[in-house]
Amino acid sequence: MQRTSITLPRLFLLWLSIGLQSFGGGMATGALIRRTAIEQEKWLDEAEYARQSSLCSVVPGMNLLSLTILIGYRVAGTPGVVISLLGLLLPSVSMALLITAAFIHLRHNPAVQKALTYGIVPATVGLGLYTTGQNALALLRESGEQGKSVLAVSLALIVAGVVLFGIFRLPVFGVLVGGGVCGAIFEVWYQRRYRKDPPT
Repeated sequence: MQRTSITLPRLFLLWLSIGLQSFGGGMATGALIRRTAIEQEKWLDEAEYARQSSLCSVVPGMNLLSLTILIGYRVAGTPGVVISLLGLLLPSVSMALLITAAFIHLRHNPAVQKALTYGIVPATVGLGLYTTGQNALALLRESGEQGKSVLAVSLALIVAGVVLFGIFRLPVFGVLVGGGVCGAIFEVWYQRRYRKDPPT
């Protein structure tokens, strides 16, 4: 597994910076992690990040913590996992305690309610759409490079995921496992068909 030459103190500061800016919840944090890992530090390319994010969706619990663990280990091994988690969680845990205490006294304030409803929530949704869109573009770009049939299957699985979860309300785990099975079956078929005659 590829490692970088980054020092543990610098790794801690990078994750601490993400933690300090993680206002708005998981979507905002995901956007910050993506920017740091791909654009700033180049630990991963877009396709690798999309794969890591998808892998984290399969396991139960908080996906961003799983993603932090994977990236921390990739960058600096086991110490990188500890440092990355500590840097990411320290600000949020500390600030959550302070904000909770303050919110008890301010939760009925109309200005606070308006700021949450018409300001922070829409901005958070925008960050989530951006991150999701970038992951989708990376997936589709990589699929398109492998051929039209791979691109078609990727598009079909994206649509199927939306329909099965959004309309038919299937469990998340079932949708993810079903997608993985379909992908594996297609890969076996694809390799057998194009083993001697690769697509152009």
